[in-house]
Amino acid sequence: MEAHETPGELLWYAVQTKPQHEPRTEQNLRMSGFETFAPTIRERSPLKIGTQMGYRLAPLFPGYIFARFVAEQHLWRIRRTSGVRDIVDFGNGPARVDDEVIELLRARVAQHETQTQTPRLVPGENVIIQDGPLRNLVGVFEGETKGCERVAVLLSAIHWRARAVVDVHSLAKVDAGASKFEARRAGG
Repeated sequence: MEAHETPGELLWYAVQTKPQHEPRTEQNLRMSGFETFAPTIRERSPLKIGTQMGYRLAPLFPGYIFARFVAEQHLWRIRRTSGVRDIVDFGNGPARVDDEVIELLRARVAQHETQTQTPRLVPGENVIIQDGPLRNLVGVFEGETKGCERVAVLLSAIHWRARAVVDVHSLAKVDAGASKFEARRAGG
């Protein structure tokens, strides 16, 4: 227990779940009357039928969710909830998570959900990388890669061509009429 905690206080804690049981564990804890937070993000995933890519909700912290409870009263009940592996503990009792951290995570997850979608890219299309270490480089969109929001771009220089894997949100289409120089200037 931290110095600023008072016994019987309703606090947030990190709960370790069984592998891939985050949604079920959260549901079980909610049904038991506990406030929970299981942050998720949209990640690219192959569709069940065909080779197209779709989106699925994936845990931001695989194997962990957050629950709010009074440790002295509910610790045993939380640990016995179906899907719970344990409560995160660093040797001196359950590790408390500050309310501000939960609010920050909630705001960031909400912000990520409301971000505009990137334009549909077609293999062979010219793109410019807008941020990161490859910022302002122009390349050719090659295709999607396995993983969350990653794509392959072929970068060309004098007598040299390299494949780079970048975040899809860092790309912008290059106008068909724009030269590579104009595209670089438009990118920043």
